[in-house]
Amino acid sequence: LGDLATPGHARLVERFRGGARDGPASGAMPGDIRSFFGGGAKKPVSPKPPAAPEAKAEPKADVTMVDLTDDPPAPASGNKRKAQDDVDLTAEDPPSVSKKAKVKTPTKPKQKSTPAKRTPTKKEPPRLIPKPPGYPKPETELKFSVLESTGAWAANDSRADPPNKGQKPAPRGPSDCLEGVTFVITGILDSLERDQAEDYVKRHGGKVTGSVSGRTSYVLVGMDCGPSKIKKAKEHGTVLIDEDGLFAMVQMLADAAQEKKPERKPTPADEAPEP
Repeated sequence: LGDLATPGHARLVERFRGGARDGPASGAMPGDIRSFFGGGAKKPVSPKPPAAPEAKAEPKADVTMVDLTDDPPAPASGNKRKAQDDVDLTAEDPPSVSKKAKVKTPTKPKQKSTPAKRTPTKKEPPRLIPKPPGYPKPETELKFSVLESTGAWAANDSRADPPNKGQKPAPRGPSDCLEGVTFVITGILDSLERDQAEDYVKRHGGKVTGSVSGRTSYVLVGMDCGPSKIKKAKEHGTVLIDEDGLFAMVQMLADAAQEKKPERKPTPADEAPEP
């Protein structure tokens, strides 16, 4: 600065130097030449941060907020301390309500059901077929005869009456004494007609069929018997009896039933003397 040509510049430089030596209290020029011209020291300017983009305001929904709580308004700050002091700290907390626990009752174990024992039903033994006394007899002792041909009845359709019709008493026995006994009737009997003989057998529980089979018990024979029935009876081993054998069988069963009946005890009326 000493080399400045103009005297005005030289005075300014001299003034500036003197102010620097005397300090700011002497009223000399300041150390910064910019303050001499009326401007202070410039502060560094910090760069401004970029402005944040403005958020778009969302449209407000037409919703009215309603306070659904039933809590009372909070007390004023002045009474808050007093309310806290009035709290009874010795009070026990209210018991909490707990749900009742479901008590499971112990279930009994299922017992295995034992099958009921079936009592065996007593089967009655098959009923024995009664045999008339003195039978079976040889054919020579029976009151019967066999036709020589099956066409013998063709010439005369009417059969002869029994030789002793209605002259022999027929014994009476229990109504079931012939139960299980099956008969086949053939020929002319001694005193009973065919239908009378069938009725007599059925009234005592017996059964009458028309042909001989393995289930036939007896063949009731008379005079002029059919040869085919006699032949089948011999094949199956069926016993031949005549009318006397039928009556003897019923009488035997009637006597046996009479013996099984308990004896009648005498009553006081029987022992009382007659007046």
